[in-house]
Amino acid sequence: MEQAPNKPHSKYEHVYPIVRIHISFDQIYPTNILAVIKVLTSEDAAEAEVSRLNQVNAGKSCTYLYCISRLVE
Repeated sequence: MEQAPNKPHSKYEHVYPIVRIHISFDQIYPTNILAVIKVLTSEDAAEAEVSRLNQVNAGKSCTYLYCISRLVE
C-alpha cells in the first residue's frame, strides 16, 4: 500500500503513533487486538522504535508499526 506524502499540515503538528497489532484474535477481549503504545514527534525515532519493538517481541504473535497523524491540542 502506498503512503500519503509526509507534507506539513498548515494547522496541526505531525506526530507518529506506534501501534501494536495482535495477530491472534481474542474472543473474550476483542478490543485488545489493537493498541497505541506511544506517540513520538519524530518519524525517524518512530521507525527506530518500531524496529526495536519488533525485534524484542519477535515470536509473541504481535507486530508493531507506526503511522503519521496530527496533534490536536
